[in-house]
Amino acid sequence: MSLKEKLEQNKPLSMIVMLCVIGLSLSSVCYYMLGGGGVVRDYEQAFFTVDDGVNYFAADAMNVTGFEHEGQIAYRAYIFRDGDGEPFVGYMERYTAAGRKAALKAMADSKAGKPTSLSLPLVDQEVKKPGDKSWTKRSNPRIGRVVRVVGVDGSSRKIEPVYPD
Repeated sequence: MSLKEKLEQNKPLSMIVMLCVIGLSLSSVCYYMLGGGGVVRDYEQAFFTVDDGVNYFAADAMNVTGFEHEGQIAYRAYIFRDGDGEPFVGYMERYTAAGRKAALKAMADSKAGKPTSLSLPLVDQEVKKPGDKSWTKRSNPRIGRVVRVVGVDGSSRKIEPVYPD
């Protein structure tokens, strides 16, 4: 008897197997999208941009993206290098208005000694590549188009993240 026939005879088992496969697939995608699998680094500085990724600067990593910097709104910039090439902005990140408000409240609560947990849903974060007209929610299934960074040759083999000193 084939596996297909066994699954057809046992519908509850089929559903359990299917739900497990879907659950594992979704958790793998979320893990990858949230930066899992890489080296966890603890930096006091992060990169930000005020001009759609043309230029970037290092500032306190505790700044909640969307803060004012020299009269302009600054967004988190993820910087990469293609081999030995010059660093560049791969994509930018910001919070929605609701996400920024929640992040600022959580930080204020934390500073006041109140218990807090900053676990904002993905719908409260958005990303975009420099030059894109619109922002894409992190919860969008097509997020990979935005956060996948490629080099000048179109591959991502030699791409490495760059961190502030």
